[in-house]
Amino acid sequence: MDIQENQDADQMTLVVSGEVDLDKSPQLRNKITSHLNENKNVAVDLSGVSYIDSSGVSCLLEGMQLSKKKGVVFELILVSEAVMKVLELAHLDKILTIRT
Repeated sequence: MDIQENQDADQMTLVVSGEVDLDKSPQLRNKITSHLNENKNVAVDLSGVSYIDSSGVSCLLEGMQLSKKKGVVFELILVSEAVMKVLELAHLDKILTIRT
């Protein structure tokens, strides 16, 4: 997994690629929570993710919960087909903010 950070005027975009699994999800969790704790809006670009497991999905849910506490935006953008299938199976596509 690789994560690139792109900061613009009002948002931090995390561009994630590769596989988000138990070994690598802590890295994603740390990036998401550190930016949200700085009260930044965060978008996670999942277009390059080929696989995500429950630990990766958990990172996304934690990001959503923390953003609500902080009053900032947390959204998923350009979600790959592989990730969308997992989110739809768990009905999380109705809970998470997903922008195409």
